[in-house]
Amino acid sequence: MNMACNVMAEIQAAQQRENNRLRTQINKLKSDLAAIRAKVCWLFGEKSSDVLKLGPGEHPAETWASLRKQLREYTLNNQRQLEDERSRLISDNEVLKEQLKESQDYIDSHLVRYKQEIVKLRRMLGYDEDALLLGGGTDRSLRGRHRRH
Repeated sequence: MNMACNVMAEIQAAQQRENNRLRTQINKLKSDLAAIRAKVCWLFGEKSSDVLKLGPGEHPAETWASLRKQLREYTLNNQRQLEDERSRLISDNEVLKEQLKESQDYIDSHLVRYKQEIVKLRRMLGYDEDALLLGGGTDRSLRGRHRRH
């Protein structure tokens, strides 16, 4: 009888260990599920109580199918918005490139004309152009020295 008691005690201890292991595993799975719910709530902006709850007569496969459908819709809408923004930015870029080219052409054409006007005015004032170019002096320092009479 003593041997039967020992066997019964071992069986009960083994069952107790198995029950404790299963409780620990259940608690870990519950915490994992809560973390996943929180992530899904964040993605879809919903209250945590509304996400991943089974309705009456609803099976888990239907819930996951619905979740996949929502995720697909979110992804497609987000992709569509990003593509629209990309095409708008490309279009704006082309317009800005054209405006930049026109501005550069304007500056280049008018800069030559302004340089010619400066040379013409210096000649009228009697400044020696070669001294200005070679000496690198300012107009004030060369005013009296390089005048033609």
